[in-house]
Amino acid sequence: MGIEVGYDGNYPNQKPAQPQAACCPGNLSNHNNWEVDGVFAGWTASNVVATSAQIADLAWEIWGPPSSVAPKELTDQMIPQRMHIYGLGAFNVGLFAAGQTGKLGVAYGHLGATYGYQSIVGFFPELNISLALATNIETDKQVQTPDTMCFSYNAVAGLLLNKTFHCTFKTMGYYGGQCKCTEQLELIV
Repeated sequence: MGIEVGYDGNYPNQKPAQPQAACCPGNLSNHNNWEVDGVFAGWTASNVVATSAQIADLAWEIWGPPSSVAPKELTDQMIPQRMHIYGLGAFNVGLFAAGQTGKLGVAYGHLGATYGYQSIVGFFPELNISLALATNIETDKQVQTPDTMCFSYNAVAGLLLNKTFHCTFKTMGYYGGQCKCTEQLELIV
């Protein structure tokens, strides 16, 4: 996934030739926001505009070993407490998007949302993985980014650990939902 500037992936920076119904991609509540001025398309927390790869690198530079953004004692202050959704400028991404218990379920990062776009970044310290996703989709519950992070993180974790994880994602509330994963054991007959 990456950042697409404009109306949607089919009509970058231009209005579609024919009006689309509210059911169609790019429209939400029968409103097309392609010509909203002053809104950056992409990652927009604090007006940051970057690719998904650049945001993943930023998360790595903040929390990865070693941190190049600030001393560890300062970046550690950003990390939310175990069962809290928000810390000092960072979400407990592991709480709703990691799908694991214990150290594999620890992740922190941030959600991003603006007109027509939603995104998420997470740093998973146990495996030293930084993952960022951006969409040109805006939904009321911001569910597509943690849902995708759930399956993406566990696919990568499975490859690194030589395991297979089966995941499900349940939509709940504004901040996405709940990712749950279990290790699939190989049955030898």
